[in-house]
Amino acid sequence: MSAIIEVILSKSGLPTNDLLEIGFTPRKIKKLGDNLERIGILSRGENNARILNTELEKDQILSKLISCEDSDQLTPLLHEVGE
Repeated sequence: MSAIIEVILSKSGLPTNDLLEIGFTPRKIKKLGDNLERIGILSRGENNARILNTELEKDQILSKLISCEDSDQLTPLLHEVGE
């Protein structure tokens, strides 16, 4: 899952094309985006794009993602979504 975290942080959002290239389906990308938006990591930006929540600093987002990953909370969020 850390590869997903790296992609999201490096692109400052949910980069559909990058995720498609590493094997995600459009359905899995939508589910990932829905779940990350639900927990406040992503928000809506220009043209309804999913971007990192601008109210959080990148270190706060990373901390939240790592905390979820370490506590096995990220796995249910990514149910049927993965590497």
